[in-house]
Amino acid sequence: MLQQFAAQNAAQLHAYQWIETTSTTVQGHAMPAQKFICRFAPDGTLTRTPLDPQQNPGQQMKGGPLMKMMEQKKMGEIKDEMTQVHQVAALYLPLNPEKFQEAMQNNQVNVGRGDPSANAISVSDYAKSGDQLTLNLNPTTQQIQSISVKTSLDTPDDPLTIAMQFSKLEDGTVYPSVTTIQAPSKKISITTLSSDFSKPVQ
Repeated sequence: MLQQFAAQNAAQLHAYQWIETTSTTVQGHAMPAQKFICRFAPDGTLTRTPLDPQQNPGQQMKGGPLMKMMEQKKMGEIKDEMTQVHQVAALYLPLNPEKFQEAMQNNQVNVGRGDPSANAISVSDYAKSGDQLTLNLNPTTQQIQSISVKTSLDTPDDPLTIAMQFSKLEDGTVYPSVTTIQAPSKKISITTLSSDFSKPVQ
């Protein structure tokens, strides 16, 4: 059921383009927001085109407290940490229906109640030992309402959490509207918003 819905929904989503806005906070300091136009290429690959190709976050931060904090060695360290956070998040999102089916076959799945309006499906050891991925489904339509992930970076003492909320377009297409990634030990928070969906002119 989940695989069938995911395939059908993905086909509908491929007809759209939208704006993706990513806001990042590092050690309590907000970095300049990045905006992209997102669309699917004919081969199914998702492409992100910067809305402002000339934007250089480093120039905008020049002379500010964040730039001073991140300069030289610190800048490199934070870039490495950001890369690691994105790499771990990519193990879980977008959700892989085949991997989810494999987890079900291996008895890693527990079905229970999530929020009052949804059915919760929890998957243990989905991508890393000790992790937990939870899907909240609409009990009537079985469409995904939200996904939450509890995992880690290098060790269990280095947690990383992901929360993804889904919304629905007028034609019923479901899309991830808000995604938040938190890495408390690194003091990194990343929030991505998807908006302004439209069908490009052919």
